[in-house]
Amino acid sequence: MRTMCKSKRKCCKVVIENGITNNSVSIEMVEKLSLNKITHIHPYKVSWLQKGHQITVNEQCKVDFHIGRYKDEIL
Repeated sequence: MRTMCKSKRKCCKVVIENGITNNSVSIEMVEKLSLNKITHIHPYKVSWLQKGHQITVNEQCKVDFHIGRYKDEIL
């Protein structure tokens, strides 16, 4: 499912997929929202973003967001 959310008063595109256990944001979002990056203590690879390509996740950040009245933060 694709929808929009707001984070730091900016609209962001969101993809919510049933069964996915990883929460991911793009580097572009991290940079545009000036989110603080933290070194990931257990780096891992994901390959579902582009068939045949793997991306190493070695950083993380906390993201505050809201969709309608629902507000949350996620690491």
